[in-house]
Amino acid sequence: MHHRNMLLYIGLYITIAMAVFLSPTRGAAQDPPDRAVIVFESDRSKNEEIWIMDVDGQNPKKLTKDSARDLSPSWSPDGTRIVFASNRGGHWEHIHIMDSGGKESRKLTAGVRDLTPSWSPDGEWIAFVHANVNEGWNFDLWVVRALDGDFAPWEIADFGDQENTFRVTKHKDQDMEPTWSPDGKKIAWASSRDGNFEIYSMDANGENQKRLTDDPNDDRNPAWQTRTGLKIAFSATRDFNNEIYIIDAADGGNPTNLTNEFSWDDYPAWSPDGRRIAFSSLRDGDVEIYVMDADGGNPTNLTNNASNDLYPAWFDPRIAFSVSPAAKLTAIWGKMKLAGKHER
Repeated sequence: MHHRNMLLYIGLYITIAMAVFLSPTRGAAQDPPDRAVIVFESDRSKNEEIWIMDVDGQNPKKLTKDSARDLSPSWSPDGTRIVFASNRGGHWEHIHIMDSGGKESRKLTAGVRDLTPSWSPDGEWIAFVHANVNEGWNFDLWVVRALDGDFAPWEIADFGDQENTFRVTKHKDQDMEPTWSPDGKKIAWASSRDGNFEIYSMDANGENQKRLTDDPNDDRNPAWQTRTGLKIAFSATRDFNNEIYIIDAADGGNPTNLTNEFSWDDYPAWSPDGRRIAFSSLRDGDVEIYVMDADGGNPTNLTNNASNDLYPAWFDPRIAFSVSPAAKLTAIWGKMKLAGKHER
């Protein structure tokens, strides 16, 4: 009898252990969307939240429900998670991660004013903008490891811990709005270091920085073309108002105005197949999400809402899994120089 009870206890213990092991845990990834979607920032619920919709604008749904400002979302490559900036829990913004359904939100960074996150193509890293209080609130670019599960937010201070956080630019002027090349080897960004904002590119570890645009007006918000990586889209004020331009990613050649509309157009985002561009536009009296062909043709309003809709980001499961790297890309952080030893 005692032996039989002991077997029952052992069986019950194994059953409970297996249930705990197999049950969803905090940080467990949710399934990605089963169709092509666009996630974006909107204030249609009276404060900035993260929303999602089909790529034709149908089925809009609010993903976040917080009194704080949730801003500038970016997809993980597999579509299971979304990274965004938010000031929830404090006065300044930090980088947060949530699953694709808007649940399990966790704070990733513990800096001051961490903004515009961008997920690397291999899913390992998130580039973002960080304001350093000790340097006059100057903005520079950082990269943080995109861990899943429970963790304490990474402290963003000085040059990082050289394992999970890295500072990739240090300059007395402003470095903003990072975007990854599709192979994960480079980052493009906007910088004011030459007197006004221009588009730059560099290796993902901060080396080999190169200016791609040279215009007396501001060039901002670059977006690297998906799949081919041949083009970079960005917003420019060089036609007396904000327009969407593209340039050759290699050297900044062949600048082309895609929108040619006397209204404000900004925040370009390539479709996963690299054939279309979503962007925000003021051409209908309020800021809407539009989509156009990669050559600027067929602009179409997707949101048709009286509020402001910004920062679109695409996900398509068919393309995401057809181009996912078979092995993780590895940025060569070990070769990186400490940015604090010299201005980049």
